[in-house]
Amino acid sequence: MPSLPTVLPRNRFNSESQTMTSSLKMMKSMLLNVSGGDKR
Repeated sequence: MPSLPTVLPRNRFNSESQTMTSSLKMMKSMLLNVSGGDKR
């Protein structure tokens, strides 16, 4: 029984961190495209 309460929050945190990292990557690529698009 003690394994369930520890596993569920960890999975939720992992999924949230993955979505955060993916959104950060998208923001970075968008910023790079905006800043680099003018110079090219």
